[in-house]
Amino acid sequence: MSRALMIALGLSLSGILWAQTPVREGAFEKLVLDPCTDAAVWHPAEATVQPTKEHVAAGQSALDFHIDVDFHAGEKNYPIGWPRMYRRFEEPWQQNWSAYDYFHFSIYTDTSREALPTTPLGLIVYTPDKARAYHRTLKELKKGEWIEFLLPLSDIPRHDHVPQLQFFISESNYRDHDKLDFLIRDICLLRYAEPTVAGFAPGYAAIFADQRWLPVKFDLLGIKPGSQATVKVEIRRGAERVAAVEQRLARGSQMVWLDLGAKPVTPGAYEAEASIPGTNATPVRSPLRVVSSPWKASKEGSR
Repeated sequence: MSRALMIALGLSLSGILWAQTPVREGAFEKLVLDPCTDAAVWHPAEATVQPTKEHVAAGQSALDFHIDVDFHAGEKNYPIGWPRMYRRFEEPWQQNWSAYDYFHFSIYTDTSREALPTTPLGLIVYTPDKARAYHRTLKELKKGEWIEFLLPLSDIPRHDHVPQLQFFISESNYRDHDKLDFLIRDICLLRYAEPTVAGFAPGYAAIFADQRWLPVKFDLLGIKPGSQATVKVEIRRGAERVAAVEQRLARGSQMVWLDLGAKPVTPGAYEAEASIPGTNATPVRSPLRVVSSPWKASKEGSR
């Protein structure tokens, strides 16, 4: 094998290894699914896709999904069509998103219109095919602005097998001859680098003083497959601790039940708190109100 071929092969393999390795960025580990530099891996229909440096900071890259809305140029039976761009993920590490917490991308929109319609752009995540795909309307988009999307993977069923990704519009949402440019960048997966509690809240914002059990819901993120973390959940008012429990949990949506005891809790304002002992994770808190029980009042009135 020639030295040049060995060097080329080494560079190729190092690129593959780099692509499969997440990079630490702040609180997250980031896995790039598409660096948005190569238009050739995307397949446009009734549209064009090309790399662009417009509206991006130095060192960044984006793909320009350009559409000239034309009510007469589509398929014969569907002249008002669905311009789209899609790409397939060929590698197993691109298809299996189960070790991550979020699907992330950013889009800048430029258009000849004064403003975008209420359904400007659609996203389809094949899981694994169109019949069982995840659909989302990207209604947050605004003309002349970068909009960042951070989609919880808990909202995307079957995200352990994602062979294809697609962006599209329905021309029926636009006017004939509208011009559209959707600049797409930073298509990646993110996960917390350390165990993290998110979406933490008691099952009820207020409870009666004689309630015995309280469910608490949250998502446990930043846990690698096969691993667990200890989560401590408490109900407190100042220094007074009403209930506490510790559990070893895996990544994902959780519900923990707290035993409030047989003795009624004093009415007032309390806090639910979740922490991860042994880490630098900041405890998360949510308010809880305890109110007098109507059952206690009715019992006292019947004496």
